[in-house]
Amino acid sequence: MKTHNQKESFQIYPNPAKNFINYKIDNELFPWGFNYKIINAHVQVIEEKSIDNFQDDLLKIDLNNYLHGIYFLMLSNKKRNIIRKFVIK
Repeated sequence: MKTHNQKESFQIYPNPAKNFINYKIDNELFPWGFNYKIINAHVQVIEEKSIDNFQDDLLKIDLNNYLHGIYFLMLSNKKRNIIRKFVIK
């Protein structure tokens, strides 16, 4: 069985971001889908979405409606939670 370093298996770029972020996920982390949340520095969930039937390893989130600052992207399912920090310039 292949083992994964979570940092390598889930990447956000560009970081700092301006108009969008891409997140690249190893399919083995969430083979049956996941939920994502964008959380601001005040720990408020500002976007939430469910991704089912995950088949692509690269997804894009539009950030044009967000203010500059520090945010967190949390991916979760019943078995794991992964959080990464990103900055919007």
